[in-house]
Amino acid sequence: MLMKTTIYLIRHAKSQGNLERRFQGRDDSPLSDLGVEQAELLKERFAHEKIGIAYCSTLQRSRKTAQIVFGSHKILIIGSPKFLERGFGPLDGKTIEEAKAIFPLAEDFYEGRIADIPLKGVESSQALQERSFNALNELALLNEGKHVAVVGHLSWIKSLLGKLTCRPFEEVMLKTRIPNCSITTLEARLANGFPEFSVLETGNTSHLK
Repeated sequence: MLMKTTIYLIRHAKSQGNLERRFQGRDDSPLSDLGVEQAELLKERFAHEKIGIAYCSTLQRSRKTAQIVFGSHKILIIGSPKFLERGFGPLDGKTIEEAKAIFPLAEDFYEGRIADIPLKGVESSQALQERSFNALNELALLNEGKHVAVVGHLSWIKSLLGKLTCRPFEEVMLKTRIPNCSITTLEARLANGFPEFSVLETGNTSHLK
């Protein structure tokens, strides 16, 4: 009998950088006060859910969200650079207006109307997708049969959805809503030694209402 693994992809709660509409990327923006409130509501959502393990990126907006939501579950919370947000190179930490001084089409890039830009240090959409999918495969193989949480980032999650649903990166960026502190639920089953994934829901925020 094949065991199913349930994977909750959680976008971190709202950060200060989100409020200021900055390219966050690898910039280590903290959670905002609203973000802390969102994480507390998400904690209630998972209060009676049996989570076997939680992963997060090494950035504090991801780590803090994971700690608030799963800290009382007495489980491992593993931080790893595998779950980092897309690197935006010289745009990291910049507001849209500041970024436009570096690259005139920065706002189109920020909004997802452009998938890639020719700026040194910006992680390509292909590299992001490969990194996120490799991380997902690894955690599915390591945690068969468990309920697993991953507290990650917007572009990281959307790149996975593009891969899993065979949709272009730009389409997912523009048309799929993944709000802060939302839940995107996947199911994985091993077939011939490899995980096969199904997307059960995307961007669920019912717990925030």
